[in-house]
Amino acid sequence: MATWSELAIQAPEIAAVGQALLDRHGLAYLATIRADGSPRLHPVCPFVIDGRLIVATPRTSLKAGDLLRDSRYAMHMLPGDNDAEFRIRGRVRAVADAERANVERDGPDFVKHDDFLFEYDIAEAASAYWVHVGQPGTYAVRQSWRPSGDRPSKKLKIVWRFNLRDGIEPAAFFIWLREHVWTSSAAYGCVTRAFTLTQSTHAYSTEATWPDAAARDRWQASDDFRAIPNYPGLDSPWAAQVNLEPVLYTEVVV
Repeated sequence: MATWSELAIQAPEIAAVGQALLDRHGLAYLATIRADGSPRLHPVCPFVIDGRLIVATPRTSLKAGDLLRDSRYAMHMLPGDNDAEFRIRGRVRAVADAERANVERDGPDFVKHDDFLFEYDIAEAASAYWVHVGQPGTYAVRQSWRPSGDRPSKKLKIVWRFNLRDGIEPAAFFIWLREHVWTSSAAYGCVTRAFTLTQSTHAYSTEATWPDAAARDRWQASDDFRAIPNYPGLDSPWAAQVNLEPVLYTEVVV
């Protein structure tokens, strides 16, 4: 488990999405577990004090009984610009009596003296946002994180799907893609796997693994990326030439 401040240190990009949504809305949806094992969903107002994520809960609230019986939870922030999303899961623990005074003093005005104060420890966090929303080729950037320890460093894995336009020979296009796009991205630490064909849709896909999201972003902002030539015989940018569809998934592999 990790605190909010540990999430911000170990996965700053993910934490930044969550903090921005929390600052904007001040509201999230909390899922708890009823006595019969079914889920219960509630709107809550989380806040951060001394690097810890806290929710003040009235003693009469059903969710308080859920959490006292089973401390597991899941929380999802309201969405933001570019359909930004943020979610966490983990376990709660009661704020110690010795620390209540600090929370009541520094927390929001709605915190009451007789509220339960639960700190939300984080076992997993995930964020998502869409690039080029509402435009051709829009795709989601999804990242997830768990507290590190002795785990290997996180890598960014992306899978693209292509539908080749009529008149484009797949074998020739893939050779061109390998010589220009793959070679260009490899200089920034990207490792790309071969294409596969989905027979049911006649769509081709490829998997690219980056050292991290920052490496991918550096490539896309570089002169090397802008210098990728158009596919021979076509005038539009190379991504548009193949009807690049939204990314199937993008995730941090831990």
